[in-house]
Amino acid sequence: TYRVELDYALPFNRKGSIVHVEIGDQALPHTITGSGSWSDYIRVDVGRVTLEASEELTVRVVPKEIPLGAVMNLRAVYLVPVKE
Repeated sequence: TYRVELDYALPFNRKGSIVHVEIGDQALPHTITGSGSWSDYIRVDVGRVTLEASEELTVRVVPKEIPLGAVMNLRAVYLVPVKE
């Protein structure tokens, strides 16, 4: 099991877009919050996925709703192992 985190920046007045973080056949919806500006990055937990160690999967961040014309400046997607 892995914790999925996004590292992104977005002005407060542009928050509210919805994205899906897709890993293989798993999708985690997330509503983007503001971080302050286009260059103030925050790292947020978007959920958990279960992966097999030998699987090769594609990771995608897909915008689903963009109410204010911008999604985010995405810097990284992290998969952090979670001890069970």
